[in-house]
Amino acid sequence: MVYYGIFDLNWEFHCRCCNGIAGRHKHLSDATTENAYTVCKIRTPFANELDGDVEVSLTPVTRLYEFPKNVVDRVTQQMISQIQAGTLSMPLVYVHGLDCVPLPTFREGFGDEVLSRNESLSIKRICIVFTDIKGSTALYEQLGDAKHFDSLFQIVEGGAVVKTIGDAVMVSFSTAENGVGAALRIQETFRQLAQREGTGQAIVVKIGLHQGPSLLVNLNNRSDYFGRTLNLASRMEERS
Repeated sequence: MVYYGIFDLNWEFHCRCCNGIAGRHKHLSDATTENAYTVCKIRTPFANELDGDVEVSLTPVTRLYEFPKNVVDRVTQQMISQIQAGTLSMPLVYVHGLDCVPLPTFREGFGDEVLSRNESLSIKRICIVFTDIKGSTALYEQLGDAKHFDSLFQIVEGGAVVKTIGDAVMVSFSTAENGVGAALRIQETFRQLAQREGTGQAIVVKIGLHQGPSLLVNLNNRSDYFGRTLNLASRMEERS
């Protein structure tokens, strides 16, 4: 599905004191690492948090509102008229930034919504998962390179594949529960794959995951993460 042309997207940065809107941007690349909020006269700059004061609004474009008059009631028709006239600005979908960015559907539809190269956004808590296959060379010779990635991409519902490094995969999740659930499904799926394909040996998937603070950054024009949480998850995978 192509999302541009269907939704109008806005990034809103709220004051932590009064929750007033300190800034609104059409694109994430216009956002800055820090804001000095003036809504309630708090002028001390502090880091914007993707899962704190950054919110995303998605509003369907006006041309989608073409309903038969005999289907909608008077109140609904009045709201549609206001949307078409541009006098109703309330978004129909309104969520925190971290509820969007890690989702595969968001990365698919809004993949070019990234920060500028010199900026970052703080994240209080995100779950990072690293996976790698032990003895992958022999597995690929028997099953083909695509089996690993096809199976992983189908499993990580609720998370987004950030990048692949060789045959290792890095995935982000907004909650640790989703990350642990995906890790368990990955192990079970590859156990069943070995039995079904008759590899004659177990497929060992090394997995490391950790939840904690991180930074959202721009790496090669894609959203990526940086910080101690990633380092710990990666080391756990290497030593597992």
